[in-house]
Amino acid sequence: MEGLLDLTSRRMKDDPLPIELKKHLIGIFMASMYYSAPPTLQYLENHGMTSGLVEEMCNLCTKFSAEYEKRFFIIGLSRMLQSPTLPASLQPQLIRLLTALVETITSLHE
Repeated sequence: MEGLLDLTSRRMKDDPLPIELKKHLIGIFMASMYYSAPPTLQYLENHGMTSGLVEEMCNLCTKFSAEYEKRFFIIGLSRMLQSPTLPASLQPQLIRLLTALVETITSLHE
């Protein structure tokens, strides 16, 4: 799993990155959260990516147009929030994360 996350994080550093590609790369991290949130969070913390990725996710969640993108976000974020230990870098962003989660769930029903 770490190898895939390494490749994904390197690709995300490309500038400029088309929005569609960025959404798919974020989807890889969300799928990894679904598969196993604690090691994914540990990876993000070890590479100093946690707050930046969460910021990027929250900025992009309003741009999710396809239902599968919204579902990836909802499931991945839900699994992340269910992790037994949340990194300290996530704690200041919890309100924003929960708001983004609720808004995305609500948008599925519109």
